[in-house]
Amino acid sequence: MRTCLPPRPHRDWTPVLEALENADRPGLAEVASTALGLWLIRTVYITPATDPAPLTGPLSDDPGRLRAHLLDHLIPSVIHARPPTRDPAEHFRPRHAWDPDQTRHYLAYLARRLTAHDTRDLAWWHLANLTFTPAQQRRITRLFGLVFGLAFGLAAGIAAGLAFGLTAGIAAGFAVEQWFNGTPGYADLRLRGRTKRLIKHLAAELAFGIAFGIAVGIAFGIAVGLIRWAEQPATTTTATTPQSTWNADRTLTLLRTTTFGLAAGIAGGLAVGVVVGVAAGVVLGNHHAWLAGGITVRRLARAGHVPRRLMAFLDDAHRLGLLRTVGPVYQFRHADLHDHLAALHFETDEPGRGR
Repeated sequence: MRTCLPPRPHRDWTPVLEALENADRPGLAEVASTALGLWLIRTVYITPATDPAPLTGPLSDDPGRLRAHLLDHLIPSVIHARPPTRDPAEHFRPRHAWDPDQTRHYLAYLARRLTAHDTRDLAWWHLANLTFTPAQQRRITRLFGLVFGLAFGLAAGIAAGLAFGLTAGIAAGFAVEQWFNGTPGYADLRLRGRTKRLIKHLAAELAFGIAFGIAVGIAFGIAVGLIRWAEQPATTTTATTPQSTWNADRTLTLLRTTTFGLAAGIAGGLAVGVVVGVAAGVVLGNHHAWLAGGITVRRLARAGHVPRRLMAFLDDAHRLGLLRTVGPVYQFRHADLHDHLAALHFETDEPGRGR
């Protein structure tokens, strides 16, 4: 403990040091004997120069109560000790200001959801399955299929709209079902070593597309071929952090939407291009984790469970030392912190709307 203290502490730590030397405070001795306990004491009392009297008070006889006390004060302590900054060299300070009570509420909600699904891994692309029941997923699928079908029907024209829209809507519904179990992807646009593969995809899709008409076939053949060539699953070598996997899958979705929009615009005009591009971009392809994640975050933010800027919040929680990363997955810094937050109960599920 002495090594954790500065040469001239701002508070009197003599009672704490004497209690440890005399071993007459079993709770304090047990907590201070672990790396987690020392980190909690340093974070809650030493760094902010807080009065350490509670460490030798009634809590000091019970290691469980003392550890819970320290965990309760951890979040406000780190937030107050590390104000936000935009300096890229400051890796251990957040980029945004967060309210301590809301932060605890958000992290506790996530901890409870993970515990309910018997996991400690917070993978953003699994949020949909952690949030929506199978019945809710089916309702979302049907709703999106209906919207997609109407959009395609209007784009096709009144005469063929109903039949075409119904068919497209059913197909879209089946495609959207895969969103809830999808994994992140990214767009690999490097030509080196992949030119033959690009030509192969373009040739195959052009041959198929031309069968439906020269103009439409060429436009959509190029679009489909390009997307099939560029679309790749995200791996540890392409996206190594939660934020980078989120960004990579979003980029892939935007590329898909833009490509199909341009193809539809060339074939049928600006209005058709916008409708078909957006609809096809969010349905076609193999990776739609960002879309499912975005829907889930908005649903949870409206209920007050998480902030609207969830990825920024998680990144800041990581910078504050509350979370750690294992590749593209977040985990709570320590299992005890996870379990402590998961066990918290709130009188209301909405402490205030997240940002």
